Amino acid sequence: MQGEAALPDLRPPREALSDGVVALRLWRDEDVPAIVDACRDEEMALWLDRLPSPYRVEDARTWLESVAANWRDGTLASFAVADVAGDGAVGSISMGVTSSDDRVAEIGYWLAREARGRGVMTRALRLISAWAFDEVGIERLYLRADPDNRASCAVAERAGYVFEGVRRSEHFNARRGCRVDHAVYSLLPADVNGV
Repeated sequence: MQGEAALPDLRPPREALSDGVVALRLWRDEDVPAIVDACRDEEMALWLDRLPSPYRVEDARTWLESVAANWRDGTLASFAVADVAGDGAVGSISMGVTSSDDRVAEIGYWLAREARGRGVMTRALRLISAWAFDEVGIERLYLRADPDNRASCAVAERAGYVFEGVRRSEHFNARRGCRVDHAVYSLLPADVNGV
């Protein structure tokens, strides 16, 4: 997932976004070990096939530099997903601007193995979606997931995203050596506010 357009007024929130259980905060240099550990997970690499392999400390540092640059140019808002109790990064969630004129953005996320199955990413997706609508002025959010990645699709569904369909043969997955489909889910302000 990569932002293709820019919102010049896209700025990090003053405080972490939180629901009392999960927090979305800015990435920090001390998160590098957590990023490296998560990105070495074979299951995550199966779905995020563009991750370098083996994933190294230098890869995490380069990624953090790109995160900071994306915030500066208004193309991508990337947050560390953290447990409020411990504040350590257990995942990532980002919103990439795909059309600044139409106020459309794409969500992407990953979660470390030890944090899966507890509803962490569903909470994170709800938090970033509310922020995108209420603070950034986004009018349509969407995400794409390999239909075989049932965990990722379930996160979208539990967060209230609406299944729109499957984009066939949309991506060449280098690790799997074949083209894969993407299930597309979207969320509109009316879906959340009932308007």
